[in-house]
Amino acid sequence: MDKDTLRTALREETRLTRIKTLSTVAVTKYRPLARPVDVILAALALLTVAAIGALA
Repeated sequence: MDKDTLRTALREETRLTRIKTLSTVAVTKYRPLARPVDVILAALALLTVAAIGALA
């Protein structure tokens, strides 16, 4: 790669493309974690209700 080609490549704005790509990767990575987190939160809510019921 010669100097002019490198300078041209560095001048191009690629942040928008990188942000879009990284956000797609993040959503794809963390989407499967949403259901287990919801199940854990529901279990904690039920455990809290059971504990309050036991104390009352």
